[in-house]
Amino acid sequence: MLNISDIKVSDRMMKKDYSTLKKIKQTTKKNLFMRLLFYAFLLFILICFLPWTQNVQSKGYVTTLYPEQRPQTINSIIAGKLEKWYIKEGDFVKKGDTILFISEIKSDYFDPNLINRMSEQISNKEQSINSYDGKLSAMQRQLETFKKLRDLKLEQAKNKLKQAKLKVKADSVDFIASEIQFSIAEKQFKRTDDLYKQGLKSMKELEGANLKVQESMAKSISLENKLLVSRNEVVNALIDLSN
Repeated sequence: MLNISDIKVSDRMMKKDYSTLKKIKQTTKKNLFMRLLFYAFLLFILICFLPWTQNVQSKGYVTTLYPEQRPQTINSIIAGKLEKWYIKEGDFVKKGDTILFISEIKSDYFDPNLINRMSEQISNKEQSINSYDGKLSAMQRQLETFKKLRDLKLEQAKNKLKQAKLKVKADSVDFIASEIQFSIAEKQFKRTDDLYKQGLKSMKELEGANLKVQESMAKSISLENKLLVSRNEVVNALIDLSN
């Protein structure tokens, strides 16, 4: 329709009976939605490129950037002043960099021989270091000597223990042999005594057999005492080895 007349007939038309009008109306609504969606996407892209900041809450204090603008004190016996700062807040420094220039109020406090005195102190410290190095070397040599002596003493104690054990074995054999001899002497004395009572042996032979018994007993006691001494030496050798 051209809409030339002032009388509107669109309200009187039954639009639902015309499929063409339905399609035109649906297309118009769809195009409007797509346009709105497109404009919203463009607006989102623009917002992403806008500058933005984040807020963080923290505690702190306000100070100046340069150190010379702050109250500054240095604990010193001699009065002086801070002439110049060569760094500021946040600067990186290396070993040997000049940070601060300090001057004394009176030049009378300056020591003209300060460098010489410091050189002497450094020389004395170096001599002390050399002296301590010498003492350390001597102590290390002494320690090595003590270690060698310890090893020798240990070997000596082991040998002493071995000798004591061998001596115990030898004394044990001698003591057992003396016990056998004493037993034989007693048996011979008993037989001689029996024969003497029968008149087959003389008194002299009986006394000789008795003397052999006494000698065998004395020898056995002596060898037993010697065996006990040898066993005591083994105990002493074990104590020396443990120490």
